[in-house]
Amino acid sequence: MNAQHQQCEQAASDNIKETVWKAMDQWFAENQVKLSSRQKDLQADSPQNLKTDVQLEPDNTDHRAQVEQLTQKLKLADLELEGWKRKVQETESRAGRLRSIIVSSDEKPILDGEIQKLFSDVRKGVQMIASRLYSKSGTFQNATTENSKEFFEDVKDLTPESQRDAIHTELFISIQSHFFPNDVGGCTIGHLDPNVHKQLAATEQSLIQAVTASHPDGSGQATLSGWSRATFKCIDLLRDESDGPASYAVGLYEFFKPAETDDIQEQEKGRRRLRKVCDKANELGNLMRRAKDTFQVFTVEEDLPFADWQDVVEELRCNGKRNSSGLKVIDGCLFGGLKKISNDYPTKPILLERAMVLTRFSSAAK
Repeated sequence: MNAQHQQCEQAASDNIKETVWKAMDQWFAENQVKLSSRQKDLQADSPQNLKTDVQLEPDNTDHRAQVEQLTQKLKLADLELEGWKRKVQETESRAGRLRSIIVSSDEKPILDGEIQKLFSDVRKGVQMIASRLYSKSGTFQNATTENSKEFFEDVKDLTPESQRDAIHTELFISIQSHFFPNDVGGCTIGHLDPNVHKQLAATEQSLIQAVTASHPDGSGQATLSGWSRATFKCIDLLRDESDGPASYAVGLYEFFKPAETDDIQEQEKGRRRLRKVCDKANELGNLMRRAKDTFQVFTVEEDLPFADWQDVVEELRCNGKRNSSGLKVIDGCLFGGLKKISNDYPTKPILLERAMVLTRFSSAAK
């Protein structure tokens, strides 16, 4: 009985202890949460934190300055992006131009008629420009370059007709040497690197002499044509947009400006015509370099007997008095002719277009 009573007392005591401990644990847990929350509230309300919060609020002036700075950076980024876009467009344009030059001629045979048509268009365009846009004569002024001053100084004492002839000839020489030259020595790449130009021209002359010596019958033309074609492709790679038709047309316009007509309508027509002629000349040069056979422009020197060349030239005018007597000679070549040298028959050139010449009578040929 006592043992059972002791067990009951022990169990009651344990229950009481457990109940007390649970109550104490619950009390401490609740008060710990409250204490922690209160400490955080006190820290948040402390002077240091209040000061920090005040400092974190941005000043309106500083905010505006930052916005303006970011706006300026954005504008600069936009300008830089536009610059890169222009460069990409220029690169794509140049790549297209080079593709049109380098494309294999095996893909599409180039017909003689295509080259003849372009050559004829360029010749007619130059003739109209010389007669209409640059029709002023007399004493020329306002030359903008040294070369232009030199040229007009040389022609200032000529008759008005001879001055126009000189401009016509110079236009032809300039366009031909830039867009469809016969050889490296005659092309306009000296402005890129005079030493390279000089070395290429010397190499070309050495090759011509060697091939001519080993093939005196002219059968080595295919070798020379292959070398010229490859060299001109390399030269085209050296050029950029400043050598293109648009830029070159501007350069020609400035060169001959002292002789420009005062007629406003003819000025506008002439400038457009000059740009068109340069575009066609550029296209002509590309076709000539891509063609399987060789196409060359030829000219006739002054004072040679006209009778020796009458089969390959077209006489535009005979200078001097009509009743003049003596030997008729070449007085000038306004625009060269065009011939084709076939790779299959290199010793038999084919005349495609006659050269345009002036004549005069002379007591004797020089």
